[in-house]
Amino acid sequence: MRKPKEKTLKTKLDIIYSKVVRMEGADDKGNITCYCGAVVPWQESDCSHYIYRQCLATRFDRRNTHPSCRKCNRFMGGNLQAYALFLERRYGVGILQELEAKKQEIIKNFPYSELIETYKNKLRELQGR
Repeated sequence: MRKPKEKTLKTKLDIIYSKVVRMEGADDKGNITCYCGAVVPWQESDCSHYIYRQCLATRFDRRNTHPSCRKCNRFMGGNLQAYALFLERRYGVGILQELEAKKQEIIKNFPYSELIETYKNKLRELQGR
């Protein structure tokens, strides 16, 4: 019998961070509006990354992560054209270049534990509203 796999710090942070991103993006009715315009309940949305998740330097960057519908994130490869337009409208021209440059950064001793605590606290705040 196999022993259940323990969650890594990265996995724990991913789960908490995704929930925070999606809940923060929700309106008073609990819906998010995807960058494609679709409206879905936050629980049925994804935390979409413009720069792919393998890049640790941008993986937990709030400018790189936004709630999206599952169609865009899972079935359209992120729908990057619509995502790019959304990012430029939200953050201004140059954001795509900033994120592309940031993804090159190499991070040693990533602060997983600290970020887990930060986002756990944020999650408590969001659940209390």
